[in-house]
Amino acid sequence: MKSISFSIKIYVTFFCLILTFALFPVPGQATPHKVTLFPDSARVYEKARLPVAELGLRHYVEINLPFSADPQTININLPEQFPASITDIAWKKSDALQQPKIEELQKKISELEQQKSEIVITIKSHKIMAKFWESQAGFQAITADTMESLASSIGSNLKDIYTEIETAKEKAEDLNSQISKLREEIEQIAGPENNVWNVSIFLDEPGNARELELEYNYILKNCGWNSFYRLHAEPEQERIHFTWEAEVWQSSGMDWANVQMSLATMEPRRQLIPHPIPDWEVKPRRSTARASRTMDAALFSEMADSADINLKSAPVMERSSTYSQWHIGEKTLIAGQRPRFKIQEKIWPADFTRLVRPSTGGNAFIRADVEFDEAVDLPQGKAILLLDNASVGNINLRMTGNQETLFFGVDPFLKAELITREKKSGVRGIISNRQTYLWDFLISIENQHTYPVAIRVEEPRPIIRDERIKSSLKLRPEPDETTENLLIWNFDLPAQDKTDIEININMEAPEDMDIDWGWRR
Repeated sequence: MKSISFSIKIYVTFFCLILTFALFPVPGQATPHKVTLFPDSARVYEKARLPVAELGLRHYVEINLPFSADPQTININLPEQFPASITDIAWKKSDALQQPKIEELQKKISELEQQKSEIVITIKSHKIMAKFWESQAGFQAITADTMESLASSIGSNLKDIYTEIETAKEKAEDLNSQISKLREEIEQIAGPENNVWNVSIFLDEPGNARELELEYNYILKNCGWNSFYRLHAEPEQERIHFTWEAEVWQSSGMDWANVQMSLATMEPRRQLIPHPIPDWEVKPRRSTARASRTMDAALFSEMADSADINLKSAPVMERSSTYSQWHIGEKTLIAGQRPRFKIQEKIWPADFTRLVRPSTGGNAFIRADVEFDEAVDLPQGKAILLLDNASVGNINLRMTGNQETLFFGVDPFLKAELITREKKSGVRGIISNRQTYLWDFLISIENQHTYPVAIRVEEPRPIIRDERIKSSLKLRPEPDETTENLLIWNFDLPAQDKTDIEININMEAPEDMDIDWGWRR
């Protein structure tokens, strides 16, 4: 009789479980099949076959999203043949199911905790042994030989024990560090309270449908990608070898296996209101203390934090009106790992020159001008610069457009020197009613290479802000280009050769005018 009663209880319990799952189905668990990664988030695309449940007169299906997902960003696509439509979407936090990745991490933590316990026991036992040998130091031996032998044994054993204790402590600290990192990884996946988002999708009359094959996507945090570039300049071959890799990561709690992956730039922030145009005021300088006549030479240095792209096969780029994305194909991304995928690799033809600005220093900077057949769009990332296989430094790279100028450091085999032959002020005129200022410079440039190089020399051209100030320039040779603020010479300098540029500038102004002669005074 007891046997029959026990069997009935099992049957009733089993029936209740079936009824519970039928009325309140377990939220659907899906795996991504497509992912678009942004620099600090991702849009994840999933599919799931879900049971349709009833709650009073309402019908609904449920899905679970990682806690790092934003449920407000969910987009849902119903099959065209499905008879119902969506009436409402609601979500709430709930306890996380034991996701495979979390289970794996917890298993590792348990193993490390076990190793740590064994080490703690080892340390305790060694400390007891150390106390024993320390207590032997007070033992009084009968003979000197016995005493010497005992002292040797005590010293030797204590040395070994103390060494083993310190080694064990180091292992324990290393295990603590590993355990902390694994716990941080679990918290990234499911949040500090180990939660998921339980999303309920309510439907109007679904007819006789008891299942729904749902496609949906959402924005996921704690994932993204960074760009890493490598630009290897070869001036003699007039080319730059360009490589672009993307470092990608995700902490969703599950591995993304064989997903169609794309990398996208974030949509740019739009400026809604135009900047005001400031008043253009032209007026005499206030009679206060003169402004500093020095200027940081860095104001003349060009920003060369840029670069470009194009490659052999590599991923396909798709450009929208607001951002670009690169389809890199089918990839597997393990949660918590940060692999790198190659995006592009190409040889860029480049025009190399040495840029010399003698007024700010004697260095010649290796400059590369690159033009592209099609406009490029490289997101910001770290770039390593190499010159003939030698690393010259790192820059933050961001590149857009059809052309770019890059710099690869200083050329040690090209020297430039500016010599001030004369610099003086004075007065002229019968009654000395004009003040004058004279600058006489000689620029000497030497090419110590065994091959000719193209050189660009830039020197400041004085900008006159008052029509009463007159200036005259004598330049030998004449510059190839002249802008409002620059004098520019472009020429080829043969191997082991040198050349000179002479600059003579003469200015005059009314004797009573308070003049700021600029930073070159």
